[in-house]
Amino acid sequence: MSESNGDACATVVEILVPGPQGPGGGTDAGIGGHAVAVDDLAAGDALVFDGEVWENRPLASGGDMTKAVYDADGDGKVDAAAVADAVAWAGVTDKPADFPPAAHGHAIADVAGLAAALAGAGGVAGPETTLAGALAFFNDTTGTLLSSGEDTMTSLTVALTAIADAISDNAGTGGGGSLAWSDVTGKPAAFPPAAHGHVLADVAELEDALAGKASLASPAFTGEPTAPTAEAGTNSTRLATTAFVAAAVAAGSGGGGSPAWSDVTGKPDAFPPAAHGHAIADVTGLTDALAAKAPLASPAFTGEPTAPTAEAGTNSTRLATTAFVAAAVAAGSGGGGSLAWSDITGKPDAFPPAAHGHAIADVTGLTDALAAKADAAAIPAPAPAATLLAGADEAAFVTAKAVADANAPVALDASAATVSIDLAAGVNFALALPGNRTLANPDNARAGQSGSIRVTRTTAPATLSFGSAWAPAGGSFAISEAVGEADLVTFLVVAPGTVVFSVLNGFTL
Repeated sequence: MSESNGDACATVVEILVPGPQGPGGGTDAGIGGHAVAVDDLAAGDALVFDGEVWENRPLASGGDMTKAVYDADGDGKVDAAAVADAVAWAGVTDKPADFPPAAHGHAIADVAGLAAALAGAGGVAGPETTLAGALAFFNDTTGTLLSSGEDTMTSLTVALTAIADAISDNAGTGGGGSLAWSDVTGKPAAFPPAAHGHVLADVAELEDALAGKASLASPAFTGEPTAPTAEAGTNSTRLATTAFVAAAVAAGSGGGGSPAWSDVTGKPDAFPPAAHGHAIADVTGLTDALAAKAPLASPAFTGEPTAPTAEAGTNSTRLATTAFVAAAVAAGSGGGGSLAWSDITGKPDAFPPAAHGHAIADVTGLTDALAAKADAAAIPAPAPAATLLAGADEAAFVTAKAVADANAPVALDASAATVSIDLAAGVNFALALPGNRTLANPDNARAGQSGSIRVTRTTAPATLSFGSAWAPAGGSFAISEAVGEADLVTFLVVAPGTVVFSVLNGFTL
């Protein structure tokens, strides 16, 4: 029989002693290398192994150790030992969160940054142990010890030793022994490896893969290495391909393969220019300098130009200075310094007058013409639109803007049930109906006035009625009611108390 001993989880095995024999009475000779604490072993007592020592315990009620009692499921194993043979993984306590990995290797793809495929890494299996050897000492039917040719105590000792060893090997850490890996059920297929490292040789094919790569520092390429061709004109530490060099040479030499100017040594600081020309703008300051010069053809001098004075009596295309003219005049007038008008040849028939002014009387007919004009001070200022609408000042005149202002639509206030209209405020009006309204008789109506009223409905169906002074042309009229529709009411004041009107339907907003 086996039992769990409280929290210690020790496995206790009891062996029923069939007779008065005992393993040495009160001695501590030991069984299977385990201490024995037996005192007056008697028939019916049980030898109990608790994982550390053997001791005898009296039983409350006797009986032989039969298979029907200790191997109830008939699997050939003591039931208590069979439980120890297989422990569910979830029942193993204090197991570590991770396990140190067994010796293994990795393919390149297992290591971050490597691109080759990875071959799977394998695991290891634990030991396997059973109680079959110990159970062989018992009769399968009766559960009594077998002598096997030896005396009873020897057979008992052998059986107890085998059972103790099996318990020590299979009872788990709570019973002082170990448990076969294959007997642990529900264990995971793989475990997260504990923190560890690898040398290059641990990663399959890594050393060969690295040997085939170039070093970042001073790589020594072989074969025909290639690289992206940089854009023309690139001047940096980027690799230059043969295509980049060929393009650079062709661009720098017109295709002839000449060296760059900066690579030519010993060149002089200046070179004699080849035959060439310049536009005026190429010469600094030349445009301004030429602008300050007079042309040969018809020059227009400014300031006080001078020239050499020709000899007296010169008669050619040479310039005549004032000195030359004065001398000529003096010589021609007998030295008196004046010249007769008649002696001047080629003079024009008329001369542009110098700046001057005239009195009104100097201009023929101007005095009479001005007398026929109105005095500007007597002309009144233009009247505003309100004066035009009132029609009270017959002497007033208005501008075109005043007329336009007078014709601008005036919004009528429709907040009350009866809508007022003042013909002195405008000619054309706009009326937005929030509901049914009545148009009052007009204020300040003057015979001959005409105008219009644009009627709209924006929020709800509504209609419009008219005061007693409003007389529909033809005796009747129709007003729209639906939202979004508009009517145009035109009117003419026949007399202050009679306004003839008509309604034009069909407008839409």
